[in-house]
Amino acid sequence: MTTTVTQGHRGSFNEILPEDNDTWGDFSSSPYGTWSNWTTWHPNPKDLEITLLDDQGSVDIRQPILILNHAGTASIVLNISETGTFTGEQTTVDLSDLTAKSYVRGRYYRWSITIAADIDYPAPFSGEPIGGYNIEPVVEVLNDVDVPSTGTDSSGFTLIPNSLGLIQNVQATALQGDPYFVTEYVQTAAEEAVAEQYVGGQLGGVAVVESKSPLAIKVVDYTGVPWDGTVDLVLRGLPKIQQTATGVAST
Repeated sequence: MTTTVTQGHRGSFNEILPEDNDTWGDFSSSPYGTWSNWTTWHPNPKDLEITLLDDQGSVDIRQPILILNHAGTASIVLNISETGTFTGEQTTVDLSDLTAKSYVRGRYYRWSITIAADIDYPAPFSGEPIGGYNIEPVVEVLNDVDVPSTGTDSSGFTLIPNSLGLIQNVQATALQGDPYFVTEYVQTAAEEAVAEQYVGGQLGGVAVVESKSPLAIKVVDYTGVPWDGTVDLVLRGLPKIQQTATGVAST
């Protein structure tokens, strides 16, 4: 891993400290012009900006995590790339809103960390950020998930909410669906006399998985036509990630 301090400087114990917005040139003008104005001392620090780049050497299924010992308000963004160029091909995961996020596979992981002063810490501070990974999968079971025939995306698939950040395997079993009319069936005169309407009640179906992350599914009948169905799902993968007070961790 390579850590780069793009704004700030290293202290004597390798901690990361802020530069100040004020310079010697500012001291000749208001409010610093005369010594009588120096009744209190307030720092005017710049934000800390730190980049942590990690090349894992292979593309694999892993959950990225970050340990960050800091003071101030942190904003963390993760960029994931398979090439390491970071010129638009990367996937960006903005964790600064403190909500749980999904992510993708990749070889290169670039953490962009900004730490600003706040009411509790008038000057930001950071220790050495430490990146890491979790590779232990978990299993999530979802029962009786409704999958409408109309779908929720442009391809006719339905996006299925779940707690996993990166899904490795999906087992989907279609349970039921609306009956379909047997339009090619010709009723006899006797059948028409009793005014019976003949339908085939299809109690199964086929669940088609378009993508695993995000999880998108549709249910089709035996002819491949989408229809309203219900599925049971067994998902295997890694949990979502979320920015915390001490970095980025599993939800």
